[in-house]
Amino acid sequence: MSDTEPPQIKEEEQELCLSQEAELLVLKQEADNFMVTRSNNVENSLTSESHCNTDPFSCEICGKGFRSNDGLTVHMRSHTDEKPFLCNTCGKRFTVSSAFKRHVAIHTGEKPYSCITCGKSFTQSGNLVAHMRIHNNERLLS
Repeated sequence: MSDTEPPQIKEEEQELCLSQEAELLVLKQEADNFMVTRSNNVENSLTSESHCNTDPFSCEICGKGFRSNDGLTVHMRSHTDEKPFLCNTCGKRFTVSSAFKRHVAIHTGEKPYSCITCGKSFTQSGNLVAHMRIHNNERLLS
């Protein structure tokens, strides 16, 4: 094959294996060909084992499946109301460490996410993203 020839793609009819991870994949249709690609917001977290197998860890209470034992452990807290992360300042408890860390920023005053346009700071990245829409709309209107 010369350098100018496009690569040839062998077409085979195959059954697509999609489980609860379907939200991680985007199905594209071009003519009669199908191609499965990862969506832009998903990091390379799927393994060949978890891609086509059903979720190996499942909740004995509600049956919900998980790819990892850690996911099941966090989920079980929703049934037991276990909240192992305690804020020493106000006594509020949390089921997951990420929510606890976001909460602690309220007490410390830490605002690590700053707007490059106006300098306003935020405790959470999502609040900065929402704030940036103000500036984006200003640019669109002017």
